[in-house]
Parts: sequence; structure tokens; C-alpha cells
Amino acid sequence: MQCIVCKMGNVQPQKATAVFEINETTIIFKNVPALVCENCGEKYFDEETSEKLIEKAHKIAQSDVELDIRDYNKTAA
Repeated sequence: MQCIVCKMGNVQPQKATAVFEINETTIIFKNVPALVCENCGEKYFDEETSEKLIEKAHKIAQSDVELDIRDYNKTAA
């Protein structure tokens, strides 16, 4: 698949980092399965992964922490 953003690179399966900022909370998920452009680095997460990330991020934001860093493989289950 060709990258939608740069239109020059192809995307390859890799692990990526997803960052969410919800109100005053920053949430970082590491090692998230994604397709990543080999040219510009744009990340594409599939629908199931995106839904899990959003759900987890909103739950974490409710805990009133300022910064939370998690490994996706340990959090997504």
C-alpha cells in the first residue's frame, strides 16, 4: 500500500508509538502494531487497534494522572 500522506513511500508492518492528549493527561502507548510509511514515517492503525487505544486512553484519562506510558502488548488484552 502506498502512503496517503507523502504518496512516495510504501507502508510496512511495524511497531509504533501512539500518543493521546486528553484534557490535562498525556498517554503514550508503545509497541503498537501499525503500518508505517518507509518514507515519511506516517503511522496507520487498523480499526480494531484504534478502538482499543481510544477506549484505554479515555479510561486512563479518568484517573487524573498527568502522564501515563504503557506497552500496548500488556495493555490491550
